Amino acid sequence: MVNFSFLFSLFKISYDHIAYKSNAYRLPKKPGKLAVFTQTNNEGELLLYWQEHYAKLVGYENLYVLNNGGTDNSCSLLNSKTSVVNMPEGINDLNDAMQIQGYFQRFLLQKYEWVLKVDVDEFMLCNGGLLAKLNNLPQGIYSPERAIAVIHDQDVEPCFDYNRPLLPQRQVFVEESPAMKKPSLTRVGATWGPGNHATFEKNNTLPGMWMVHLRYLDFNRLLQRNCRFSSLEVTSATDETTVAFSHLRGKNHEFISQSTAEELQAMLLKNHIKIPNWLIKNLV
Repeated sequence: MVNFSFLFSLFKISYDHIAYKSNAYRLPKKPGKLAVFTQTNNEGELLLYWQEHYAKLVGYENLYVLNNGGTDNSCSLLNSKTSVVNMPEGINDLNDAMQIQGYFQRFLLQKYEWVLKVDVDEFMLCNGGLLAKLNNLPQGIYSPERAIAVIHDQDVEPCFDYNRPLLPQRQVFVEESPAMKKPSLTRVGATWGPGNHATFEKNNTLPGMWMVHLRYLDFNRLLQRNCRFSSLEVTSATDETTVAFSHLRGKNHEFISQSTAEELQAMLLKNHIKIPNWLIKNLV
């Protein structure tokens, strides 16, 4: 039996009506080189840390934040030149989030040659400088060559101070799972899947581009994140996809704290890696 619903979904993906209709109206030269955007929900100090990292790359005026119903004051503390789009709070759904991000990425591509989409805890860095790489890079969708995580070793390192550089506060780096090499740098429309770990369109690896994952940067922040995600109102489809959080739903603080400690310890037990000098210079 033919699954017409599935075929229709493929048709919608392959036929981007907005892009098709707008091809005749392309600007002769786009005024912006690179825009960076993220989606946030009560990320606190880390959002400000994200802003300062990427402002060094493109300036505040080329940063965009989609505030997905956040209720803390982190967005109000951003630089006045950083653009914030406040969206109404509602049930969280990964499919809904990926569609919003896909449409917003296409919106930015009308004015920018390139768009970088990252989570708040993802710092993208490039050997030789990302902007320099873009000058001769063919259009497409690109993933980082390496994805590494920085880990909080509570036995020897205090809580993270967001007013100071990452180094020398943290010294432990480990290899991330291949799934964290997300397609993030784009010059064409991208259709992300849940969690932004893949695109329906073909993507390539960009040599020299690394993603530094800050999820495990600080135990207290990781605990707060897990507590927040465990209490979010989500669709059943999202609960099935986000297995890292679904097992925490309905659990008490003691259970979540123990689970968080085990999560961090598992990362610490991975083989520690030495990061190259060019990366060190970008993290001090």
